[in-house]
Amino acid sequence: MNYNVLAYTVYVPIVLGLTIWVARMLHKNTSAFLTEIFKEHEKVAEATNNLLQVGFYLLSLGYGFVRLRMKGKVVWEGNNWEYSDLESYRQMIEELASKVGAFSLFIGFMLFLNLFLMLIMRKSNKNKLQHQAVIQSYVQQQQQPRQGV
Repeated sequence: MNYNVLAYTVYVPIVLGLTIWVARMLHKNTSAFLTEIFKEHEKVAEATNNLLQVGFYLLSLGYGFVRLRMKGKVVWEGNNWEYSDLESYRQMIEELASKVGAFSLFIGFMLFLNLFLMLIMRKSNKNKLQHQAVIQSYVQQQQQPRQGV
């Protein structure tokens, strides 16, 4: 039995499933932030949300597939490392745990990075709106006729 092929048939669906699930959750929940940030520009909010989702897919799947190689024993041979195939269920499970764990950490990091960016954009938008309100109030005060003392 080739344990590497078995490990690939387990790892690839997990990577695809996690990526799709998290991307959909992100897309659904990020839209609330973006519609608040781009109040009068719904198409811009929707386009931004879609582009964020595509970027998330590309980064997550890219990282997942870059880390695809399953390594059994690692031995130093001459001037480079030699990797053998997985030789047992134990090695396969340990390697899968390492790969899926690293991928889950990466996706979690990407999720929190996305949330952090949304919060920064939201705060920046609120500051901009507050600044505009202060300017508007000042302009209105200056336009009111002054009463004599």
